Amino acid sequence: TIGKYWASGLSNLTSVTFPSGALTIGECAFGHTGISGSRSFTGCTIGKEAFAETKLTSVTLTNCTTGSEAFAKTSLTSATISGGQFEPDAFWGCGSLATLTLSGVVVPENSIFSGLKTLNINSGGSTIIDPRAFVNSPSLKTITIADAASVTVYQDAFQGLSGITSLTLG
Repeated sequence: TIGKYWASGLSNLTSVTFPSGALTIGECAFGHTGISGSRSFTGCTIGKEAFAETKLTSVTLTNCTTGSEAFAKTSLTSATISGGQFEPDAFWGCGSLATLTLSGVVVPENSIFSGLKTLNINSGGSTIIDPRAFVNSPSLKTITIADAASVTVYQDAFQGLSGITSLTLG
């Protein structure tokens, strides 16, 4: 377990090596640091604001539980989420998050993906898109669903997103 505020505010901290396997990363543990690049986590619990306002550019979460604003206001350009769960505002303020790839997750109502342009939903488990899940994604243009039979999309999941230009269903 990495506790609350463990390295928070260490603006010159640019690199951290995490142990493999299940891990709990506490609230704001690495928030407001200079951590950058790509990170992958499996079976982890990532606390509120754990990586908020860092320079992370890519994250892969496999069977993780991700808290409120866990990656808020980061430099993320892509995120991949397979299994697990995340709070609707886990990626709040990530205006550069252009590509989101999902598999086997529930996308909660009113999730915030403000800069999202491309949504990919891969096979590999049931994915559920709750009502109004992407209402806060005004830049969304392209949706690709690899296996439409494994995805449940509830009414109004993409409400008001008139900028969607491409939908591919597999």
